[in-house]
Amino acid sequence: ETNHYEAVGNLITIYQLSDPSTGTEGTFTNPEISELYASLMTTGSGTLLDALKTGALIEETDIIDLEKLVAATENPLILQVYNNLLSGSRNHLRSFVATLTIYGETYVPQLMDQEAFDTIINAPMETQKQNGTRTGNGKDKTGSASSGKANSSSRNQNGTGTGICINS
Repeated sequence: ETNHYEAVGNLITIYQLSDPSTGTEGTFTNPEISELYASLMTTGSGTLLDALKTGALIEETDIIDLEKLVAATENPLILQVYNNLLSGSRNHLRSFVATLTIYGETYVPQLMDQEAFDTIINAPMETQKQNGTRTGNGKDKTGSASSGKANSSSRNQNGTGTGICINS
């Protein structure tokens, strides 16, 4: 989840948007998200099965939200991040449902229609490539300070900096 949070945070930085996060885990600037979080924490805190079912519900919510965002976006960098998050959420949903099955529970989708749910559950786990866009500061071949995209520059720039791993 930290990687997912950082990928979105990097988009916020790249596009110079205001960050709606509070920086404190479990707190939110959006009151609706705060209420949802509190409700899910209560629902998922009873038993292991409650936690697994709540986790599956969260992934259903994420999948639906991300599908809407993908449909409304044309920016390739943002689409790659959204599609990566979507792939991760589908994998997480598969894992929650598989674990519930081990415990003899059948998860019934709460938000998704049964056909969409079954399509996800019956598909194999998805893998992602680890290539991506990294920006950073470093030294070019001559030893001069330089900054830029390390994987797309003609100046072999290596360095550290913030970046996005698009397909992880």
